[in-house]
Amino acid sequence: MKKIFKVIWNFCSMVKYKFLNLLSKKIARKAFLYDAANQEKYLNCYITFNYRARNAEYIHCNNNFFNDYKNVAIVIQGPIAAKDNFTIETIKYYRKMYKNIVIILTTWKDDNNKSIKEELKDLNVYFVENCPPEKSGLGNINYQTISTINGIKKAEELKVEYVLKTRTDQRIYRPLFIEFFMSLLKNFKPKKDYLNQKERVIGIAGGIIGGTMFIPYFVSDFLFFGNISDIKKYFTIEPDLKYDFKSKQELYKYLKDLPERNNSFALFECVDGISPEVIYFKNYINNTRSYPPDNTIADYWEILKNSFICISFNDLDLIWLKNYQINNDYLFKDNDKKTLFYNFDFQNWLSLYSDNIKYNPIFEEYSKMNIKEYKAEG
Repeated sequence: MKKIFKVIWNFCSMVKYKFLNLLSKKIARKAFLYDAANQEKYLNCYITFNYRARNAEYIHCNNNFFNDYKNVAIVIQGPIAAKDNFTIETIKYYRKMYKNIVIILTTWKDDNNKSIKEELKDLNVYFVENCPPEKSGLGNINYQTISTINGIKKAEELKVEYVLKTRTDQRIYRPLFIEFFMSLLKNFKPKKDYLNQKERVIGIAGGIIGGTMFIPYFVSDFLFFGNISDIKKYFTIEPDLKYDFKSKQELYKYLKDLPERNNSFALFECVDGISPEVIYFKNYINNTRSYPPDNTIADYWEILKNSFICISFNDLDLIWLKNYQINNDYLFKDNDKKTLFYNFDFQNWLSLYSDNIKYNPIFEEYSKMNIKEYKAEG
C-alpha cells in the first residue's frame, strides 16, 4: 500500500510541476514555496532549502581567491553517476575552481568509459579503471577499498602530499573547500605519540543515521582529507572474502535478517563488524596504535579529540545523490531515557577538543540502548 501511494504521489507531483514549469519557472518555484508553507503549517516545523545549479557552467568562481594546490589530489571513487551527467559536471566544477589540482577518477572497467574519457580529455583528469573484486564483501566494502586504494596509488605516483577522498555521487558546493581543509590541518596538530600518523584526518562524523556521537567509531567512510600516507593507511585493509552480494536487494535482505539487527540487540552491536564505517575506523586504529579499540565511547572520543577533525555536510555544502537531502546535522531528541541524537559536526568536535564538551561515564549506556528504543526516538 505504501509503495502504491508513493508511486501515485510522485506521478501527481511530476505532472503538476511539469505543467507549471511550462507556464513559467517562476510560477513552478512559487508553487513549491506554497507546498513547503503548507507542510510547515501541518507538520509543526520550519523548512529551509537551497537551489543549487546542476551544471558547472552556472556555478561562478572568483579564481583570485583560489590557491594553486599542485600538491593535492582529489580522488573521486565509485561508479559513474550518469544522471544529469553528475560525476562529469562535478569534475568540471572542481577544475573550474582549482586549475592545477590533481583530479583522479577511479571507477570500474566499462564499455562506456571511452566516451567519458573523451569528455574529460580537456580537463586534465587522470582516469583509473579497476577490475571488480571477486566478492563484494559486506556493505560492498571490497569495491570501495579497491577503487580508493588504486586512486591513492595513482596520486602517490604523481608525488602529491595531500588527498581528498570522495565519491562519484557526491558534490561539494562550498567554494574554497581545499583552503578550509588545509587551514584545519595547519591549526590543529595531532597529539604527539598518540597514533602513528603524520597529520590529523578530517572526516564527517554524523548526518547519516541520526546521531553518531554515541555510536563508537562510526565516522562516515565516503569523505576524508589528510596527508596521503594517513589516508592510505585508513583504506589499507584485508578484503572481506566471506560475503558476496550480487545486488543491493540481496545485501538489504541479509542485513535485515541478521540477529544483530533485530529489536533485542544494543545499538553498537548493530554496526560493529557490519558497517564499513566502523570496520575502516577500527582498522585504522589497529594500523596506527599499539593497542586495539576497546569499543567504548571514552576511547572513541579520545581518538577523535587527539587525531581527527570532524566536519559536517553543512560545512562543505555537500550533496549526495544516494539520499534525499534532509539535513540531520542538528537533529536531536532528548527524553526521560536520555536518548540523544547528536553528531560530531565541527562545532561539537571543537567543543570536545577544547574540553567544553566532556566525557561522562553515563554516555556508555547510550551505545548499549536497545535498537528498538533508538528507532522509536529517532
